[in-house]
Amino acid sequence: MKNPLHYIHKYPHCTQQLLGIDYQAFLQLLEQAQLKQTEQQAEVERQKVRINAPRGGRKSILSSDEEVGVAQ
Repeated sequence: MKNPLHYIHKYPHCTQQLLGIDYQAFLQLLEQAQLKQTEQQAEVERQKVRINAPRGGRKSILSSDEEVGVAQ
C-alpha cells in the first residue's frame, strides 16, 4: 500500500479497522492536522530570513492531505 490516504478514501468502511476511529472522526482529525500544519508553516515563514524571493524553490509533490496521511 503506497499511500494509506487513498485506500482510506476508497474504502471508508475499513477506517475503523485500520485506525481505530470512524471515517468522520478521521476527516475531522485530518482537518485539524491541516490547520495546525498551516499555522506552523506560517510561523516558520514569518521567522525565516530570506535571500531569494518567497516560494522560489521546488514545488511540493504531495498535497497537504497526502502529507498528513503519509507522515504516520
